[in-house]
Amino acid sequence: MPGPKKQDGIYDTLEFQAIREALLGYCSSPLGRAIARNLTPSRKLGLVETMIRQVIEMRAYLEEGGLFPSQGARDALSLLEKALELNHALDPENLRVVCDLISCAGRIKENLREHEEDKAELWKIVQGIDDLDEVESELNRTVDRGGKILDSASPRLARIRLQLESLSNEIRRKAEAYLSDRTVTPYLQETHLRIRENRFVLAVRYEARRRVKGIIHGYSASGNTVFIEPEALLESQNRLEEARVREAREVSRILSEKTRLLIDHMAPLRKLQRAVAWIDFTYGRARYAMEYGLTAPELDRDGRLDLKEARHPVLLKIAFDRADGSAEERRARALEEVVPLDLNLGRRFHILVITGPNTGGKTVALKTAGLCAIMAAAGLHVPAAPRSIVPFCSSVLADIGDEQDIFQNLSTFSSHMKRIREIVDMADSRSLVLLDELGSGTDPLEGEALGRAILSCLLARKAKVLVSTHLSRLKEFAFSNEGVENGCMEFDPDSLKPTFHLRIGMPGESNAIRIARRLGIPAGIIEDAEEQLSAHRGEEHDLMDGIARARIQVEHELAEARSRTQETERLKEEAASDKEEVAGKKAMLEEEAEREIDSSLRSSREEIHAVLARLRFVPEPHKQALRELEEVVERIVERTSLAAKRREFIKTLRKGDMVYIPRYREKCRVLRLKKKEKKLEVEYRNLLVDIPFSDVMWPHWF
Repeated sequence: MPGPKKQDGIYDTLEFQAIREALLGYCSSPLGRAIARNLTPSRKLGLVETMIRQVIEMRAYLEEGGLFPSQGARDALSLLEKALELNHALDPENLRVVCDLISCAGRIKENLREHEEDKAELWKIVQGIDDLDEVESELNRTVDRGGKILDSASPRLARIRLQLESLSNEIRRKAEAYLSDRTVTPYLQETHLRIRENRFVLAVRYEARRRVKGIIHGYSASGNTVFIEPEALLESQNRLEEARVREAREVSRILSEKTRLLIDHMAPLRKLQRAVAWIDFTYGRARYAMEYGLTAPELDRDGRLDLKEARHPVLLKIAFDRADGSAEERRARALEEVVPLDLNLGRRFHILVITGPNTGGKTVALKTAGLCAIMAAAGLHVPAAPRSIVPFCSSVLADIGDEQDIFQNLSTFSSHMKRIREIVDMADSRSLVLLDELGSGTDPLEGEALGRAILSCLLARKAKVLVSTHLSRLKEFAFSNEGVENGCMEFDPDSLKPTFHLRIGMPGESNAIRIARRLGIPAGIIEDAEEQLSAHRGEEHDLMDGIARARIQVEHELAEARSRTQETERLKEEAASDKEEVAGKKAMLEEEAEREIDSSLRSSREEIHAVLARLRFVPEPHKQALRELEEVVERIVERTSLAAKRREFIKTLRKGDMVYIPRYREKCRVLRLKKKEKKLEVEYRNLLVDIPFSDVMWPHWF
């Protein structure tokens, strides 16, 4: 990861500080919160993998009903280090802090002892804690839970306190006798005892002050009352004061003794506190993951990114906090509200150019990827579906936002260039680079040229790059360079609102003219804009747009096919007890689903091939991109269960067998199998016709 200063900038840009602040609320002690507050990604892959396993084990432990009693754990080491530095003894409250820490560590270790095997990573954290039972017992004999020194702290202290109690009782009896003495009560302002300077006194009326013999300890605010210690109490109260001095000296000696005991055990205490702090930090990470449904990421050393159903963690928290109900209900509502993102990078291509409308989610997509990488490197689970892959990066570098650098007198564009210069200087093959609105803020032609040059530089370094833009030449850059791919944030043409879904493989549109039309811009202006746009774009852009629509249709049909297949399986499971009825219903559903799937895929494929035919004269390297797209379409079709069933049927065919040809809607007789060409020669209305295997179905199809 970048150095500390650059890291802080990345954290601010990607809102990682919000993740740390959220994590604070799930740790149960100041020790765990201190780690969470300063959490940063690690460059050590082994450490990060261990941290992620720790969270997995802690989640399992908590789900099994396990408890971690670390709420009372506080920073005892700082107290001891300060006492050592100042050569002072700890006060009773601080002795209790140390005692509670030792007690907490002991309970945690005991709880995990029976999980040495199934919670091995958690056990490793605490197994090295030294046994400080004797120290804990000594402290428990010395100070109670409220931070008071106990009589059991030393035999001498116990004797002194017995003497104090005896003297106090004796003095109180003598003092209370004055309150019922008829020779004294006429001169008293009050009929109860007062305490001044730790000594019992009588409240005497000012004019009668000479009637009561003793020492004056003060006057009331009005001056009407004089507080007098009677002569008969002087000796007893002097002895009581002497006993208190002896008690204070003994307490001071005890505190010094216990402080020296703890300083002698500083090394094991340091190890103990670190273990408790890390356990509580892990406890917080696990609770955070459980609250928001996070999962353990797979880390890829080569920088590959493959996020499945990823969500921006800050948006997820906002939606969770806004929802009502139980934690489970709030989590479900948050997951429903925040649109999931599927994103991959680093295997087939290293740069993904994302286009689409403003407020369509491009920046959120970049931040989600960056945050997932940083969270994983910090040992956290990520807001994505299981088996998501996150790059273990040497650095996460970002230029996101359009703030002007006022202090350095830089414009928005200059500020972008300053950050991009730093990114180019640092980027390597293990960097994840996030560039938002590349080439914006200046003349579009110059912005496009700069953007292409910057991407070419990063492509040569094999950095993994996510870039958002509105510039057409950067979309074309993805078509004309191996290792670069287009992606778009989907836009609903009916509602003119973004759907926030990312589709990889095709560029998107800003949809500015559509939005302007919906918002009531005069028709003449809209028509003029469309004519000018058409003149600039040319036929090739329109054909690429046709490919995008055809590809989307294929994926839509496949999604519906998967849905029908799942419905068939569900019905099969629900009615397993009635096999005959289920078999008939399942067969009927399967046949109906297969017919619809075959019809939809056949229609989509024909539409795509028609578009590709129109593009056969485009120059290289677009032609290669089109061939690859055609191969992708064929692979999509051939991966369906229907295609597999058709292949098995073809293997059984012999000359003279009957097959069904959907395009003719008729049954035809097989005359010859051309396996190398993957075709059948059939008789159709007295004609000999070659039919591709993919256009053949079994005779009972219709």
